[in-house]
Amino acid sequence: MVLQQLANSLALGGVYALMTLGYSLIFGVLRLLHFAYGDVMVISGYIALTLLAASSHSFGLTLVSVVVIVSLLGVFVERVIFRPTRNAPHIVSLISSIGMSLMIQNAMLLLWGPARRLFVVEIPVPTMLAGGMQLSGSRILSIVVSIAAMVALDTLLRRTRFGMAIRGTILDPDAAVLMGINREFIVASTFIAGSALSGVAMVLLGSMYGAIYPTEGTAIGTKTFAAAIIGGLGSIPGAVVGSLLLAFAETFSAAYVSVKYKDAIAMVLLVLVLLIRPAGILGKHMEENI
Repeated sequence: MVLQQLANSLALGGVYALMTLGYSLIFGVLRLLHFAYGDVMVISGYIALTLLAASSHSFGLTLVSVVVIVSLLGVFVERVIFRPTRNAPHIVSLISSIGMSLMIQNAMLLLWGPARRLFVVEIPVPTMLAGGMQLSGSRILSIVVSIAAMVALDTLLRRTRFGMAIRGTILDPDAAVLMGINREFIVASTFIAGSALSGVAMVLLGSMYGAIYPTEGTAIGTKTFAAAIIGGLGSIPGAVVGSLLLAFAETFSAAYVSVKYKDAIAMVLLVLVLLIRPAGILGKHMEENI
């Protein structure tokens, strides 16, 4: 039983890590909170369902299509909400992103209705049985894809000139511009990367739990924000640590306490971490976080 919950926690933690990495990238570059992030995730799930229903898309082709579409949506959000308010007081961009969140939620309610929908995706990975554990294809895929995405992101940030430009923009945006880095391109690219990660995470999350509903973005956004805070807001390694801790808290509390209290226990974890480490577990100076 414990081994089964550990495996479930790793699968869920991998999905949370994808969500939180995208969120942390966007915050790191802009130093602004993206409160429409969860709703961008949910609409990517509806896009996946629509593509699967409208054609004979395979899982791989559906995932690629979702990534492309949601990346464009991410650029749209950046252009409409964050670019015009970038130099305004932070409260302006905060309220604007909340407004965008409500717009996306209402668009989903209008297009797909308020009812919870089954998220049925044929995963091209068989269920695995080993040592008393049972891992569904969706959970195996979640672990594999999450690890691959985290390795790819780490390689991008640390081994490429483009990654160095992103890190330079995070460290000192003004100095980065003086060094010839195109900040507007970096910001747009970060929104593309963050939105793409959220799209992948939503397809995996939907396949694991088998359902989706229009207002789910609020809960997802809250968990993403909580994981980022636990690990250290703006910290890339912290995003992974915070996501895993949140997933372990949720999974084990649902298994050994009650499903009704799993979200509350996760929030208790957030409060305890902040009481001990107000900046988060790996929260340090920004230059030490990337």
